[in-house]
Amino acid sequence: MSNLAGKVVVITGASSGLGEATARLLSEQGALVVLGARRIDRLQRLVEELNNRGGQATAVQTDVRNREQVKRLVDTAVEAHGRLDVIINNAGLMPQSLLERLKVEEWDQMIDVNIKGVLYGIAAALPYMIAQQSGHIINVSSVAGHKVGPGSAVYAATKHAVRALSEGLRQEVKPYHLRTTVISPGAVATELPSTITDEQVGERLHQFYEQTAIPADSFARAVVSQKTWISMRSSSDPPARCCEGGICMTLRITLPPDRWPVDPTAVLAESPGFLISDLMVIFWSERRMITKISVHRLPALGQRSGRRVHRHRLHRS
Repeated sequence: MSNLAGKVVVITGASSGLGEATARLLSEQGALVVLGARRIDRLQRLVEELNNRGGQATAVQTDVRNREQVKRLVDTAVEAHGRLDVIINNAGLMPQSLLERLKVEEWDQMIDVNIKGVLYGIAAALPYMIAQQSGHIINVSSVAGHKVGPGSAVYAATKHAVRALSEGLRQEVKPYHLRTTVISPGAVATELPSTITDEQVGERLHQFYEQTAIPADSFARAVVSQKTWISMRSSSDPPARCCEGGICMTLRITLPPDRWPVDPTAVLAESPGFLISDLMVIFWSERRMITKISVHRLPALGQRSGRRVHRHRLHRS
């Protein structure tokens, strides 16, 4: 049985693209998915399909720019299932443009959805997870949150913000035994590029996507990866042990498309005495994956735990 069976998962931006693909795969694995999106007709069709296949899915019309609607989405999950195990703050916009075009309304939209939407998701989920002393918050950033190019300044700024928020959250929720994950996809075959109104940027990006985009289910498989969820605990499980010592590992992995994604925690499978605490997966379009794993090394009795940084490179063909 999948270790996702019975887990209560909330997903924003679930009516298409990454959110839809993730909802499908999680439902197949037995998760109880509560899905939010603005386009309620598409969302209800997805939920009906998942339920007809034996899943348990719920649709809640949600505009992540509206804090009350995001709260209602999370409240619905808890009222229906009694707890909240995971929230995936996935909703996002990408109307990239050159700054000189002064598309201020689009800037505002990206700030409201890409930053405030994530904050509202955190605000809705955190009280429940703190009360449970368990939970997993997954925030979707982007490769643009690591690298900026012409036309992507505002979009990249919002995705850098998601990374910063996630890192701050990770540091703050350790006492409550909560987990945080940042997933930064590269070019993924979704409808996001169609929202670009700047013709110059749009043409260039469409060409790039045609050459390099990976399917949305690659993202979904990363979320559903068994080892990615290994530390996710239900409220009935004992709390995970925390300690001050930590090791940050960076894996650079090259794989053919049919093997996406690799399980990044496999490299620690033969390493007893480690507790995986946080995971950041960065997808690059050329099928290379960079994974940063924060692990706690449990020190031997009588030894102090120091903080070290290691870079582990793994290449597979």
